[in-house]
Parts: sequence; C-alpha cells; structure tokens
Amino acid sequence: MTGAPPPPPPPPPSPAPSASWGWEPPTGATGSATTAVGSAPETPAPKPRRRWILVLALALGLILVTTVAGTVLFVTRTLPPLSATYDFTNDLHDGNTSSAFAQVCDRLRTPAGRVGFNGFARRVEAADHVSVDILSVDRNGDTATVKFTAEYGANDSTKTTLKLVYEGGDWRPCGSA
Repeated sequence: MTGAPPPPPPPPPSPAPSASWGWEPPTGATGSATTAVGSAPETPAPKPRRRWILVLALALGLILVTTVAGTVLFVTRTLPPLSATYDFTNDLHDGNTSSAFAQVCDRLRTPAGRVGFNGFARRVEAADHVSVDILSVDRNGDTATVKFTAEYGANDSTKTTLKLVYEGGDWRPCGSA
C-alpha cells in the first residue's frame, strides 16, 4: 500500500518581537530566544558587582565618625584647659600680673601664694617668647596639666608644666610642676 506521504509538520511558532526595539536576534546567536530541544536555556551573564562602592561608603562613614568624635572630645575635654593656659601665659608674658593672678585657684590666693606667684610671673614676663604645647594637655576629671615653654634667647628655655583645677565653672592655674 502506497499512499501519500504524511503532511510536513507545522513550522515552530516564531518568538514575539522585542517590545523595545522591534527586532529579534538571529537564530543560534548568543542569547537567542530559541533553544535546541532538550537543552537548558542560556542564562544571561551576571552583572558586575560593585562592592567597592559599599566599601568606599563605609570607609568614608568611618572617617566622618572618627572626625566628629575627635572634634567633640577636643572641644569638650582639651580646649577648656588649653584656653585657660593661653590666657594665663599671655597675661604673664604681657606683664599683666594682676589679671593673671586673678585667674589662679583659691588655694594660691593667699599672701604666701602671691609672693611665689610674683617670682614665677617675673620669669615668664622676661621670656622672649612663650609657647604652649597643644598636644600636652592631660586632663583627669577636674584637674589637668598643660606644658608650656618660655624661651630666653637662642639657646636658653624653660619648660614648665602648669597645673590647673576646675573651680567655679572655670579652669584655673594652680601651680606648676
């Protein structure tokens, strides 16, 4: 029995055109919509990771937090005794001993304290230059020490550690070491 050959199978449906550009890639090209029977569809290439942006943001955030914390600590802990030291040494160096003595702590406001203060004031006033070491502030509660240097010419200088106490809402010089 001979008969007519069976009709050819219908052609496969064509994929839907791309919605954005209206064209479709050629068959067999990478990323084509058609796949061979029994094979897995191709997966698109992974997008490059941008972890460096996250690392950069974290590093900048850490720098910002450290800067803010350091500034707050400096302004609240270091600056007040440092400022009192500058005021005191500037008054002494300028010869304003009455103004400088008005800044000292209550313990030194005695006749004996005034005599010792006058000798100290004369030595600082005679200096050519007085400089305060901003990195030497050592604060412990209501007491602090700050170092300053009085220079008397090219090769002569005296380093002094000024003791300060917190009294009456102000930092006050209270002797030297």
